[in-house]
Amino acid sequence: MKDGKAVEKDFIPETPRDRILAAALEIIEREGPAAATTRAISAAAGVNVAAINYYFRTKESLLDAAFSASWEHALVHVREFLSGDPWDARKGLRGLARFLLDGGYAYPAVTRATLTAQDGRPREPVVTSIVDIEREIARKLAAQGARCEEPALLGRVSAFLCSVIFPPLVPSFAPWLDTPGARAAYAERAADDLLVVCGITG
Repeated sequence: MKDGKAVEKDFIPETPRDRILAAALEIIEREGPAAATTRAISAAAGVNVAAINYYFRTKESLLDAAFSASWEHALVHVREFLSGDPWDARKGLRGLARFLLDGGYAYPAVTRATLTAQDGRPREPVVTSIVDIEREIARKLAAQGARCEEPALLGRVSAFLCSVIFPPLVPSFAPWLDTPGARAAYAERAADDLLVVCGITG
């Protein structure tokens, strides 16, 4: 997902279980969640239906595992943008914003399904990890001299993350983000605006 892909092109499914997960995500992105039947997934993965039952028991468990795997893989890259000693706030935040924005636009169906379950409720593990990311960014900004304290700092970080997660989910909300160049510029502005409002320069 380094290049903004939600169904990660650097993930190579090596086992039947991995192939099943990858096939489920590909079908959801290409045709929508309703098309992700056990028969369609097994055919795309090159396994029989019994393999899905063996690894996951139910289609619901399979889909939950697929979204969890996709998000966990994305988190590996998210953590890369938040790493470094010293941490380069501008570079890290710009990279994170571009990564989340491009991933959402490349695979909106998977992104939407990863954030929200079929019953419309948020997927709690994903929401919890996003909150953890907010807190980590806020801690790092505070360590670099942010001129605002909690909860204001957390609120500003939350607004920053929402500004790059939300547009791909409702493209008509930001029709000007229809090209990679426009998204790159927007990601940079979002990161830079967060630093400015926090009083961090350089």
